[in-house]
Amino acid sequence: MTPINGALVWSLHATHGLPLEISIPMLAERGFVPTWCDILCAAARDGCQWTVLIPRLQDAVADSYPQDYANVVRDRLQIIYDAILLP
Repeated sequence: MTPINGALVWSLHATHGLPLEISIPMLAERGFVPTWCDILCAAARDGCQWTVLIPRLQDAVADSYPQDYANVVRDRLQIIYDAILLP
């Protein structure tokens, strides 16, 4: 898989309304993987709530990438999600 700048993926979503549920599977079909940290950072700069974004990313990853890879990404996103919810 070839990395692609996650900030660009987020920009397409935030600026042009391209749903992540569509863009991430399209990237996966072509052998690309967004840099997840860049998506999260770009979303945070735009004021997006990670507690909403992370579950959406987890679902898109599960539907798009091979199970072994998807499980790793989903687990790491879950760690971030859990850290956000800690008091």
